Amino acid sequence: MAEGGKQKYKDNEFYSVADKKKITIKTEDIKTDKKLMKNGKTSYMLRAEKDGRKLVKFVNEATYKKFC
Repeated sequence: MAEGGKQKYKDNEFYSVADKKKITIKTEDIKTDKKLMKNGKTSYMLRAEKDGRKLVKFVNEATYKKFC
């Protein structure tokens, strides 16, 4: 574990609920998306598809900008 009790994660790792494990996706296969929520805040997402399953990962703005 990293400092502060939080586990470090890779930006290109997605968690598959169906497989119950982390899946590493190639950087070029990751698409970015952002959505304006009702409360006026922006939600940043990374999207990918693996074996016909759609994967979504919510990230902060800095990570979002890495993939733009």
